[in-house]
Amino acid sequence: MHDDHIDPEVFASACHEYGELSGKEAFAAHLHLIEGCAECVEGILDYFGLESFEELAALEEPSSEFAKRLQRREAEPLLSWLGTLSNEEQFGRVISDRRFHTASMAKALLRRCRSRWGSEPRAALLDSHLALVAAGKIQSSGGSLPLGGLSHMKAQVWAHQGNVWRILFDFPAAETAFDQAQAVLKEGNCDDLILAQVLRYRSGLWRAQRRFRWAMVAIDRAIQLYRRAQSWQQQGEAFLISAKLRSDAGEAVAAERELNSAMQLLNLDIPTKPSLVAASLKLDLLWRTGRFVEADGYLPEARIKADDLGCASDQLRIEWCAASIAAGLGNTDEAEALFNEVRDGFLDLDSAYDVALVSLELAQLYAEQERYAEIQELASEMIPIFQSREIHRETLAAVKLFADAVRGEEEEHEAIGQLSAYLANARHDPSLRYSS
Repeated sequence: MHDDHIDPEVFASACHEYGELSGKEAFAAHLHLIEGCAECVEGILDYFGLESFEELAALEEPSSEFAKRLQRREAEPLLSWLGTLSNEEQFGRVISDRRFHTASMAKALLRRCRSRWGSEPRAALLDSHLALVAAGKIQSSGGSLPLGGLSHMKAQVWAHQGNVWRILFDFPAAETAFDQAQAVLKEGNCDDLILAQVLRYRSGLWRAQRRFRWAMVAIDRAIQLYRRAQSWQQQGEAFLISAKLRSDAGEAVAAERELNSAMQLLNLDIPTKPSLVAASLKLDLLWRTGRFVEADGYLPEARIKADDLGCASDQLRIEWCAASIAAGLGNTDEAEALFNEVRDGFLDLDSAYDVALVSLELAQLYAEQERYAEIQELASEMIPIFQSREIHRETLAAVKLFADAVRGEEEEHEAIGQLSAYLANARHDPSLRYSS
């Protein structure tokens, strides 16, 4: 933190102590001072429990936000203690202990749900169930409820639960949860931001199901709602989702348009997850549209962001792009080495589908060099990888068919393309049949 800047806790305490009017003026002046200091911005965002500088600047009553922060501080130790109990004991406590029957506790459970749904989705699912119980126990007059009251609180919980079910690939359960979220919203005045959140998460489900048109309608509606609410940070993040969605649907031009819109709204100089997502997507779009030289020039910046902000999987995906860029530039030795490195990395992460997809890109590289024996070796290696991870039988059958198909040299390119397309979809749909 910059030595000349006030510690966030001291500053927030001063806002609270001196009242809303002087606090608000001091708040605005301090934000102007620290706007260019990423460390100070990050510190005060963390203190107030917010996600963006725009949300911070929009606070009209810093003193009341400070009070909410105190409620959050009281909730965290209780939440940590809850986590030491068995699942059954956690449910019992949340049902019977009045300390959990507050909006602050329900929100704390949702924050914990969000923090681990990427790494521990089963634990995040438990958090969403506990949040639903806590929300059901809140009195109508409970503090720190959303503007729409209990109905909006419950809608948020159902939306989180739907997103976790989507991550766990239980799409029927996810559909049910999202239906519940939208049904609850109809009970009261529908808040734009909460409806946008439901639509944003639901678009992820439809994207996973390859129902791209539905997903586009949902995220476009969310973008409109964020615009109406003047929530520029969230609108920018929604544009990122839209760009990724359109890229997956094969609409590169539309994806770049949405990415440019996102980059105009987001402060990508501040090291946050959206800046990594934007960098990764930009790199991916550059090489997929054949701009290999431009992609190669952007690669160092994307690597830095992945190293600073990403997990092992994020870093591997950047190196995957690097391998494809090297192949596009004709640097076959470098491409082969990178593909093998990425493949080994996904093996360590136990990500069978990514191992297979990287293997198929490597196979394509071998096919261009007429290295048919090595393609057959790659194909054979995929079978035990899928068998050992109990991947559903339709996918395993497809991999076996592929291994048989590549025994004829003239069929290599077509077989590789067919299996790549199939695996991209079958990851989310175990019933999908493979046709060679």
